[in-house]
Amino acid sequence: HDILTVSDLTARTDALMEEHDAIRKKIKAIRKRMNRIDKIRQTHDRMKELSPVHDAYLKINWKKKKESFCTEHRDELEEWKRCSRYLHQNLPDGKYDAKALSAEYRDLKKDLENATADLTPIAEEAGILKDIRYLIREYLPELTPEREALTPERKNEKRASIHETIAWAKKEADAYNAARKNTTPTRPKPHDIER
Repeated sequence: HDILTVSDLTARTDALMEEHDAIRKKIKAIRKRMNRIDKIRQTHDRMKELSPVHDAYLKINWKKKKESFCTEHRDELEEWKRCSRYLHQNLPDGKYDAKALSAEYRDLKKDLENATADLTPIAEEAGILKDIRYLIREYLPELTPEREALTPERKNEKRASIHETIAWAKKEADAYNAARKNTTPTRPKPHDIER
């Protein structure tokens, strides 16, 4: 990816995060529509269950009988009204079309799978780059860009600090390797083993 400096790393990470956020917004919108379709289906089914009660209420012509029926079935009638309002608000032409909703849901499911597949490698790469950026900030703060322009003295300090860090790391690695060479594992001799 031609990442040669910390600035390149930051720019690449920011670009990936913008792409990541755009895909996440798309996924969120798809899921929201899928949930709405599910709710439309459930609301339609519930309204269908409550329709006999509502139809019976509409067929009653006598005021007293209608009022007593209304008090007996108040919850069902109010729920039927809520379902009716919800469907009128969420169905563009006011008609429930199960086939169209199923087709839209299938298309949304495919779109969701594609968006998730697109998001996975971006999220992995962004995670790796974030880890690298963290490690640079934590262990090599001299490499992080300054907010203001560096003076020649500050540049020399940073350069010297980097060289010191590299020299220290090399010295530690050499000491570790030397210690490792000196402590070669030896096998116990048969007469040393207690029986």
